[in-house]
Amino acid sequence: MATVIPKVKLGSQGLVVSQQGLGCMGMSGNYGLPKPEADMIKLIHHAIDSGVTFLDTSDVYGPHTNEILVGKALKEGGLREKVQIATKFAIRHVDGKMDVCGDPAYVRSACEASLKRLDIDCIDLYYVHRIDIRVPIEVTMGELKKLVEEGKVKYVGLSEASASTIRRAHAVHPLTAVQNEWSIWSRDLEEDIVPTCRELGIGIVPYSPIGRGFLAAGPKLAENLTDGDYRKSHPRFQNAEQNKSVFERVNEIATRKGCTPAQLALAWVHHQGSDVVPIPGTTKIENFNQNIGALSVKLTPEEMGELELIASSDMVKGERHAVMHLTWINSETPPLSSWKAIHISRLSSPRQPPMSSSLELSIRPFRVTDVDDFFSWARDDRVTQYLRWNTIKDREEALKYLMEVVIPHPWRRSVCFDDKSIGYISVKPESGVDRHRAHISYAIGVNFWGRGITTAAMKMAIPMVFQEMSYVVRIEALVEDENKASQKVLGKLGFKKEGYLRKYGFNKGEIRDMIMYSLLSYDLSDQIC
Repeated sequence: MATVIPKVKLGSQGLVVSQQGLGCMGMSGNYGLPKPEADMIKLIHHAIDSGVTFLDTSDVYGPHTNEILVGKALKEGGLREKVQIATKFAIRHVDGKMDVCGDPAYVRSACEASLKRLDIDCIDLYYVHRIDIRVPIEVTMGELKKLVEEGKVKYVGLSEASASTIRRAHAVHPLTAVQNEWSIWSRDLEEDIVPTCRELGIGIVPYSPIGRGFLAAGPKLAENLTDGDYRKSHPRFQNAEQNKSVFERVNEIATRKGCTPAQLALAWVHHQGSDVVPIPGTTKIENFNQNIGALSVKLTPEEMGELELIASSDMVKGERHAVMHLTWINSETPPLSSWKAIHISRLSSPRQPPMSSSLELSIRPFRVTDVDDFFSWARDDRVTQYLRWNTIKDREEALKYLMEVVIPHPWRRSVCFDDKSIGYISVKPESGVDRHRAHISYAIGVNFWGRGITTAAMKMAIPMVFQEMSYVVRIEALVEDENKASQKVLGKLGFKKEGYLRKYGFNKGEIRDMIMYSLLSYDLSDQIC
C-alpha cells in the first residue's frame, strides 16, 4: 500500500505543504554532472503524483538551471497550482569566487530573475540562502517585505541563520520557515535555533536529512563519488573511514526495524516535531519511493535516544559543511543603527531616477572619487590619451587598452561607449568604513568623461551602473567648467550640480576648474545621514 503523505502547516503564517518535500539541487549538478532533463521532469511529476507539494530549489543550483528545470516540469504537467515552490537567493559567483549579497537592489533583481526562470508570477517561499554579514538583516528583510506587498513573494524564510538574526528578521516581517542542516549527525541547531523558531512560530526545514547520502550508503558512497561531486571535498566524506561506525550503527538499527538506513535517518528527523518538514533530495524514482516510506517508520523514545547517542558530536569526524563560515555560526550582521549612521536612511516615498525607473534603492556607503582616481591610478598617460581620441583608430586603441589593461584590475569594472564617447565605471575598495565591514567595504565612485559626454553613452551607462553594480547609490560626473555641452547632457539626465572643484589636470602643473555633478538612485537630498 502506497504511503499517504499528510499535509502540515509550515510555520504560523498560513503556508501548508506536504509533510516531506523534494530537494531538487542534485538534479542540476553539485553531486556530479547534471542529470538528463527528461528523467528529472519525470521524477518531479512522480513526486507530485505521490503527494509531494513542496519543491525546493535555488538560483545558485546549476547555477540557474535548476529553477528552469522546475519551472519547465510544472508547466509541462500543468502542475503549478498543486505545489508550493521554495527558492532562494543571496549566494552568487563573482570572478570565480563565492559571494553572499543581501543588498536590497540585489534582493529585488534576484527575485525577478527567479520568477522569470521558474515562469511563475509569485514565489511561494523565498529564502535568504545565506546571510550577508555586511548588511544588517533588517535592510535585507525590508526589501523582502516590499516584494511580499507587491505580490511577488508569499512567504519569507532564512537559511543558515543564527537565533539572533532570526529574531531581528522576524521583527521586520514574519518568517515562515528557517532552513538549516539537521540530521542524526548534524545537530548543532538544537540548542538555540530550534527553540527560537518554536517560540516565534517559525517552521523548520531540514536540508541534507540523510547526511548527503552518507547515512544511506556509508563509506561505499564516498569511495564511488564521480568527478564534479563536491562531496569529495566535504570534511565528513574525507573522514569516511572514521565515520564508518556511525553508518554501521544506523544500518544495524534499520535492519532491526525492517527499514532502510535512509528511511531510519529520515524518520528520526520527522520525529523531531510536526513543525519540521525535511526536503531530502534524489535523482532516482526508486530512492524517492524509499524516502517517502520513512513516513511510516515509527520510533520509540528509546530508539530515538539510541540514534542520538551513536551520532554524538564526539563520534562524528569532520565539520558538517566544507565552508563553515557560510553557516549560522557566523551569520551575525551589523546592527541597523550602525548602518543608518553611515549610510542613507530608509525612504518613506522614494522617487525613482529618470534612467532606471524599475530599480530600487541600493543603500551602501560611498565616498567622493576625484579626478585623480579616474585618470591616475597607474600614472599612465595612455588612459587620458586614448579617451581623447580624434580618429577611429584612436577609439579602437582606447577600447582595447581599457578592456585588456584597465578593466581586469579589481578596482575597475566596466566600460560603455558609442561612436563618440566612453563611459568608464570605476570601483575602488575602501577599508575602515565601519568596524563591522572594514575588510570588505566598498566606496563607490563613478565617472564619465570623453570627448564631450554624449547623451547616448550616458543612457547606456546609467542603467548599467544601477542594475549591474548593486553597491552603487550615487553616480558622479566631473566635468570641466568650459564643457557646456556635457553639462547640458547631465542636466537633462537628472544630475544635480554640486559646485566647483579645483583639481590638478592631466598634465603636471596644470590646474583646471572641474564641476561635480551627481545622480543618486533616488532623490535623497534630505535623507543623507
